[in-house]
Amino acid sequence: MEIITKAYDVPFEQMLHHFDIGVHPYPRYLKQSNLISQRPLNDEAKQAVVASAKLLLQAYQKAQVDNTFYDASKLRLANAMSSNGARTLCFDKSNDYQLASYEVLCTWRSQDLNESTSFCIHEDLGEILALLPEDLARPLTEPSVASGLLDIVLDRGRRPWAWVNGSRLFLVDNDRLVTQEDLDGIIEKIGGFGSDNRAGLERQLHRISAIRNRTDDIMGLTIRVGRYIEGNA
Repeated sequence: MEIITKAYDVPFEQMLHHFDIGVHPYPRYLKQSNLISQRPLNDEAKQAVVASAKLLLQAYQKAQVDNTFYDASKLRLANAMSSNGARTLCFDKSNDYQLASYEVLCTWRSQDLNESTSFCIHEDLGEILALLPEDLARPLTEPSVASGLLDIVLDRGRRPWAWVNGSRLFLVDNDRLVTQEDLDGIIEKIGGFGSDNRAGLERQLHRISAIRNRTDDIMGLTIRVGRYIEGNA
């Protein structure tokens, strides 16, 4: 149907109308797919599934198909199995970049597949690590840590830690606590905070937030890693 209509999401009813087959005897099962995913199936659901299979067979018998259709169908099945049923869509260059099924373009018109720019994640962690004392920065240079680093939390008198891959990672052993000297050294490199107690690094997406006490002294810093993805519009 997508070849005929240029639409990747043709409803079941529209397909039946196109082939002049009739209507589905249990239309609500077409709109509520969860009704046939429940187990055990009730009698009506079983009848609805059988009716769908019969109507699809009639449509197949009326359609003029060749090996290209079989190739596209096999590719669709393979993609669905590898992506837990999710559709694989792409942009159709010859149809004003409308969405189209990957299997259709790949099989019939591969020249119209719009090539995607490869993603490249830029994080520039070196700018952040340069702010930290060497012993705190060292564990953050591990590739498995750096790729999942989100926040670095430094509270005076407490162990420094980072939020990495969804969990807390302490940067040092129990005896090493954040000192005022640690905070002052970072603040000096940053150059100060705005009225909202936030600061940034020039030409970077990283952000640093300050926590102050009642006398306006900075008692802690939270450094959030900023990333941008090249090729992700």
